[in-house]
Amino acid sequence: MAAPQLILLDSLDAIRAAAPAWDDLWRRSDVAVPVARAELVAQWIEAASPQATVRGLAVRQDGQLVAALPLVGGRVKRLVRVGRLPSNYWAWAGDLLLDPSADAPPVLETLAAAVGQLPWPLLWLDAVPLQTPRWREFVAALDAGGLASSSQQRFCIGQVEIDHDWPGYQARLSANHRHHMRRINNRATDDGGATLKVYRDPRPEEIDDLLRRGFAIEDRSWKGTEGSSVLQRPAHFQYYCRQARQLAEWGQLQLTFLELAGQPIAFEYGWNARGVYFSPKVGYDDKFSRLSPGQLLRRHLLERFFADHQQHLFDFIGPLSTATAKWITGSYPVGRIVVDTGRGGGRALLRLYESWWAGLRRLRYRREAENAKF
Repeated sequence: MAAPQLILLDSLDAIRAAAPAWDDLWRRSDVAVPVARAELVAQWIEAASPQATVRGLAVRQDGQLVAALPLVGGRVKRLVRVGRLPSNYWAWAGDLLLDPSADAPPVLETLAAAVGQLPWPLLWLDAVPLQTPRWREFVAALDAGGLASSSQQRFCIGQVEIDHDWPGYQARLSANHRHHMRRINNRATDDGGATLKVYRDPRPEEIDDLLRRGFAIEDRSWKGTEGSSVLQRPAHFQYYCRQARQLAEWGQLQLTFLELAGQPIAFEYGWNARGVYFSPKVGYDDKFSRLSPGQLLRRHLLERFFADHQQHLFDFIGPLSTATAKWITGSYPVGRIVVDTGRGGGRALLRLYESWWAGLRRLRYRREAENAKF
């Protein structure tokens, strides 16, 4: 077996040129989310950080990529220069890709050595699934290479394991939740009947209109009232249209509408790849809140997935909430990893960050203890 070789991809053109090998690695990896593919990483950078420094780190061995990590320059609090994963509060892209059949230690040591050559004092990696083997092994490789890091859990993401036993799954839900779903389903039936429309193979010329129709539903919710809906941010809408067209070309787009007597009342923008469905965006019309349209859409969609033997997992790909917790069969922690790259005062900045985080944690515990007294 040949020694691992580092490949530096320092532009969007370089990432796109590497797309065939990058996406082949994605298919071999444990990462199912399709926004980790090269083109969607490039699209995120173009939309969110078009002037930023790009550093795609890849490792090749025996003629194929065996690891890849996309990074883009940014700042924390507008002061500290950092390298980030392509992600922010409204859209995620990118992840650490690792071939499960590769000899992980030398491959990840090669990747970690490249971190010490990056132009930023810190890596500030958000939306990291902390307990996955690939990320744990990468942190171990950083430590072996003398690069200090700090990992903190920030939230959990819920999942539903689809075992294709719909009655058994329903029986495991809480009695209150089952009762609520029966009640709102009966209400919807009395109001003309709720039906699910799922678009898995939309024609290219349909996609923008379907998204406009779907995000118009979101705009009629609290998001529209507070000005955070996708339609009120034209650049965000164009980003989703472009992403959706690419996903549709790969067969990995899913658009779902819940209609009441022919009128759309809830919408979900989803990714469906390698048997895993991801739910990054969902919205509903507030006028129909008595029907809990988002929950009713979820119930009908899950029933459909339990009947589809190509589906095996539903991932909410967002912080666990009261609404999503009612459905899940499990969850996983997501957090931030901050890495000292060994330059520009990174070690001092990392210690400052760890002190700040420890103080925040103590304050949180103190508040929880005070609340527990009442």
